This record gives sequence, structure tokens and C-alpha cells, in this order.
Amino acid sequence: MLWLFVDGDDGFGGTDHMLRVRLNRDSVVLEVDGHTFDKSHPLLQKNFPPLAVSGSLRTNEVLPAEKVDLSANEWRTVKLAFKGDTVAMSVDDKWQRTLKRPNFDAAKRKLLWMQNGGGAGLEIDDVIVIPTP
Repeated sequence: MLWLFVDGDDGFGGTDHMLRVRLNRDSVVLEVDGHTFDKSHPLLQKNFPPLAVSGSLRTNEVLPAEKVDLSANEWRTVKLAFKGDTVAMSVDDKWQRTLKRPNFDAAKRKLLWMQNGGGAGLEIDDVIVIPTP
């Protein structure tokens, strides 16, 4: 399992995850975070306190797992390409998806990852971050 976290500032006064991509052996799961002032928002995360700067509340959209076989022990190329409010994502030629969300237009601040490769481990090579015009 590999989690990729793209952090950015969505205009509510803090840098937070805006997109999480989880690669499992059998699926890809996407989560989109944002902020709102609406205390009854359907995607409201109740375990997070309001941001200190703006008082906004965190939202979390978890998309359904998309089945894809990533179980083979081989190198993968994972791409996340942001352009405006859209991100195009792919894993080799096995999976691709495009998402459009208002907060994707914000400045990206960090790329983080968390990994668990089990007994065989997980190796990451050639992490490249390129700003787009």
C-alpha cells in the first residue's frame, strides 16, 4: 500500500491535504479534502477542530475504490498532473482518472507519502515534482 498526499492552501488559512491517493494491490482509492463554514455540510469531518486562522471546518470526500490489479512485483509509474482545478492521474496504462474540484486550483505546498510494502517492502525511486506554468 502506498499513500500519496498532496498538500496545499485552499484559501481557508492553512496548509492541509487537498488530495490523497491510495494504491493498494487490488484498487486505487481517492480522497479529496477541503474546508467549509457550513456546519451541516454532508462531507464534514467531525474529528477535526475548526482551523485556528479562519474557523473553517474540514470536509472529506472518499470516492469508491476503483478495481485495478497492481499485485505484480514490478515498477510502476504514478503521475498526478494538476492544471487549474483539474488533476489527471495515472498508474502505468492500468488506471487513469481525472478529477475536477475547486480547491485543486490552489498552490501546492508539499508531496508526502506513507508506505507499507509488507514483508517484501516497497521501493520508491525517481520522485519528480515539476511546477507547471
